[in-house]
Amino acid sequence: MKLAQSAPTSARSSTVDLPEVELAGTAQPRGGGQREAAVQLPKVSLPRFGGNPLLFKSYWQMVDALVLRRVDLPPILKLIYVIGTLEGEALRSVSGYTVVEENLPLVVEVLTTKYGDETKYTQALLSELMELKPASDSVSALRALVEPSIARS
Repeated sequence: MKLAQSAPTSARSSTVDLPEVELAGTAQPRGGGQREAAVQLPKVSLPRFGGNPLLFKSYWQMVDALVLRRVDLPPILKLIYVIGTLEGEALRSVSGYTVVEENLPLVVEVLTTKYGDETKYTQALLSELMELKPASDSVSALRALVEPSIARS
């Protein structure tokens, strides 16, 4: 059974509710009759991933922290969240897996093996560098050439 690809929506991300988090240094001593201070963090949007190896590390760290490490989510929901963030080539690479909890480790392995490999990252980066057009001597042209590379590192 193949996964059905959902229709495109205007939103480019999924939203995850996070539990209340206690800020360091704000808690009152227990037994003193005062309540500990807690802050409800805003909803965080999960990134979308389409298969660009240069974007995988950032994508995967967010998905890992916001979904995979959550002990309050059952494996089936984790799988639904992970698949829900995929599009294009990345979605096609796991489309043969049915949405059952036993497939979560398999989908994770496929994604991390295919896109998380340092060799593939290096090859994609070199390919991108080879396609760069020479910049003129103007500051704005040099900045336009350098800033995308700095942002990725």
